[in-house]
Parts: sequence; structure tokens; C-alpha cells
Amino acid sequence: MQDFKDKKALHAVEQMPDRRDPSVSAAMRLSEELPGWYEGSLDFKRVVLIPETGKHEYRDTHFVADVKACSGQECYDRIVDYLRTIVDNRSQFPSAKGKNFHFTYLGMWK
Repeated sequence: MQDFKDKKALHAVEQMPDRRDPSVSAAMRLSEELPGWYEGSLDFKRVVLIPETGKHEYRDTHFVADVKACSGQECYDRIVDYLRTIVDNRSQFPSAKGKNFHFTYLGMWK
């Protein structure tokens, strides 16, 4: 038992992985502070009116924007804040940690 505890203590110290490494979790990449331009893409459910029936339905919508932000989370927040002002308030937005939001760091701003 003591041998197991000793080996566990040796392996407990791990280094932070590179941010380009695909094994890095989305939550870690979202909160990473890196000021500059981001390209964010969001797939969400938009409520639209069908003129023939007068009823509303959800449609999958893809939205891409270049945003000046300090992190991936701020990029997501700015995109969703903008979309909330131009689409029906019943539209549904995915989580920033989900597979329907992607962002890419483009570089520093001037």
C-alpha cells in the first residue's frame, strides 16, 4: 500500500498542456486571457414567422462574426448579446462550452 501511495505522489505533478493541444478542455480555452480579435461561429435555433400559416418555427441558423475581445468567453458573450437585439426573444442559444460554438484567435488589435 505504501508503494502505491509513493508512486501516486510522483505522478501527481503534471504540467499545463499547450493551448493548441486538442486534449485541452473547452472550458480552459474559453477562460484563457488573450486580448485581440476572435472569429466566433455560433449555430443556434432562431424563431421565424411562416407567412402562409402565421405560425412560428425554429430554424437552425449559422452566424459568424469577427469580435474584439479578451477571451473566448467574452467573444461568445458579445455575439449572443448582439443576436439578442436582432432576433426574436424566443430564439435559443447554445452553451459556450458546447459543440455549437467555435472560436479562433486571429491576433492582436492595433
